[in-house]
Amino acid sequence: MTNLLISISPLLLALALIVFRRTSITNAGLIGATTSLILACVNIEVTEVFFALTRGLWIAWLAVSIIMSGLIFQRLALIATPNAFIPPEGSSDERKQAFTAIFLLGVFVESASGFGLGAVAAVSVLQARGIASARLAALALLSLALVPWGALAIGTIIAAELTGTPRSIIGVESAILSVPILGAALLLFWIWVPGPLSLKAMFREAGTVAALLALLWAANFAGFVDIAGILAAGAVFAFSAVHDRLRGQIPINAGIFGVFALFIVAIRVIPGITETLHGLWLIEHDKGLPAFAPLAHPSIWLLVFGFGFACFKGVPIQKIIHTSKSALTAAYVPVAVTIGFVVLGQGMSALGAQEAAVSVLINISGSGSAYFAPIFAAIAGWLTGSNAAAHGMLAEFQATLGAASAGNSVHAIAIQNVVASAYTMLSPMRIALVASALSLVGKETEILRLLRPFGAAVLAIAWIATALT
Repeated sequence: MTNLLISISPLLLALALIVFRRTSITNAGLIGATTSLILACVNIEVTEVFFALTRGLWIAWLAVSIIMSGLIFQRLALIATPNAFIPPEGSSDERKQAFTAIFLLGVFVESASGFGLGAVAAVSVLQARGIASARLAALALLSLALVPWGALAIGTIIAAELTGTPRSIIGVESAILSVPILGAALLLFWIWVPGPLSLKAMFREAGTVAALLALLWAANFAGFVDIAGILAAGAVFAFSAVHDRLRGQIPINAGIFGVFALFIVAIRVIPGITETLHGLWLIEHDKGLPAFAPLAHPSIWLLVFGFGFACFKGVPIQKIIHTSKSALTAAYVPVAVTIGFVVLGQGMSALGAQEAAVSVLINISGSGSAYFAPIFAAIAGWLTGSNAAAHGMLAEFQATLGAASAGNSVHAIAIQNVVASAYTMLSPMRIALVASALSLVGKETEILRLLRPFGAAVLAIAWIATALT
């Protein structure tokens, strides 16, 4: 028990600092990471500590590169077209516009860019339609229900790399678990959206969500985990746009986000392109870790498209530079949170925390220990507001717990991926983002209250899935 307390003390310290508001989430993660490395230096060989540190930094870089370039891309795209997501006159009816904004546009933009921009895009459309404020914020946040594939699936990829599990397997399992979760989001949409409900509209919306989920599963099954959200939401979104045009209505325009998504999909699915780009420039860290190919990685193309689009729209160079600097400043928090909790997780792993904690849980609860996994995932997602950080903290532990309690580590990783990602929607930073966009600062508690049924549904779904495994 003493060894267990020592090995998990960095995590307990970080959680205590967050819960008791002694410091920011960013600093809590960095303090926890530093503590874990210091304890590791005292208890194990320095070479093992150095390996844990470099492994954590390298895995974190897979997310950090997307975070920094993604935020620059976002800021430049929005400064070049400030009214990007405001629907034009003559577009679809109010209910269909709201549905498209949440389940298609929001999911698509979040998949292509990430960091809550899907919710901001949904806000722009919903606000133009005059939907009530707090409910509008809650509706917009439902667009983050498929966050496992947000920002080109960086969270799912980190979970795969940390646990040594093929990303396509995690992607497929996560897509299956997302079926009832997106169903719960659709039910809340039906309750909250203004205007009369009609069976025709409900059948159409349920069919659209079913098509979205089917394409999401197929893309993950085919191995396109990083672009699965783009492929699924983009295809259905494009079909909806064509349908609107045929009816003489003006659809929502995804703009540069759509152009970027088409390019990324092209280099991934056209045979030979990705392999060629890998061959031109490849950076390797260790045989047990994924290599980094800058020309094949979305981060470099986010920058290319962001700068290119801003220049094309005539944005002055000085404004482009200033916007990029402000984006990097804004990136500090998600970057530091990701690095802190991924390195924290690696330090704890070096100390043997996962095995020790799982051993204690199994001794106390036996096979029932698997039911704790969704709770741990929910807490991690809610506290950090980032599925990448939540996985850095707990992915290896969840895999060990799943293997020991239910003999299925993949299912446990998928539970961690889906539940932690869903609970980032309820995190203070995500709610604050949408509240700020709507000038609802001070109304965050009301927004959270509206989303509590969704949080409860996510946990219930995860427990049922655990029982059926």
